[in-house]
Amino acid sequence: MVESTTTVAPTTAAPTTAAPTTVASCRDVPAIPLGLDATTPATLAVRLGDCGPGVTQIQELLRYRGYDVAADGRFGPATDAAVRDFQSTFMRTRADGIVGPMTWEALNSDDLGPGEG
Repeated sequence: MVESTTTVAPTTAAPTTAAPTTVASCRDVPAIPLGLDATTPATLAVRLGDCGPGVTQIQELLRYRGYDVAADGRFGPATDAAVRDFQSTFMRTRADGIVGPMTWEALNSDDLGPGEG
């Protein structure tokens, strides 16, 4: 009597690990009230890495002042550089790149016209 042997090839499961995704997190800044000025307590501090409607407002004001930044709602290096330039040129203050009450008030000031910034 001859025994029959059957060989079955092992099966390999498909990989279950998905490619890693990177989503940069940011601090969401809501819309900034227009009445905010330098006398407001220093609760406003919008900076590099932040995002949201408040950042878009800042970018739109910078664009109005003549800065070439995208109004994309992300406070990236181009927005940071524009804020620092605005601060050192028009506010005569230490340029820290942070939009606090004083910078916000200056960006909204009627003392500067379009393209001045």
